[in-house]
Amino acid sequence: MKKILKALMYLILLVVAGFVFLIGYGTISDYQPQPEEVVYTSSNPDILSDTLEMSLMIWNIGYCGLSSDMDFFYDGGKQVFPPKEKVRENLNGVES
Repeated sequence: MKKILKALMYLILLVVAGFVFLIGYGTISDYQPQPEEVVYTSSNPDILSDTLEMSLMIWNIGYCGLSSDMDFFYDGGKQVFPPKEKVRENLNGVES
């Protein structure tokens, strides 16, 4: 019985040491990006000017199923999937 407990303690100690090592390694090797990263360099700098401004818009419409009147179960409701007609209505709203 004493050998089994000793083996179990070594196993638990090994798992805990592995977890501590993993957390330590992750903390030490954490990627810290530079304050400014070069995203694009042009082989022909005449194409892009230094004063060129670009703007991007990201619109996460999901699958057009979560409208304001959706009774979603994560929010305390009962529905998981919206009716097809509601998705079509939301999609038409996004398209227009």
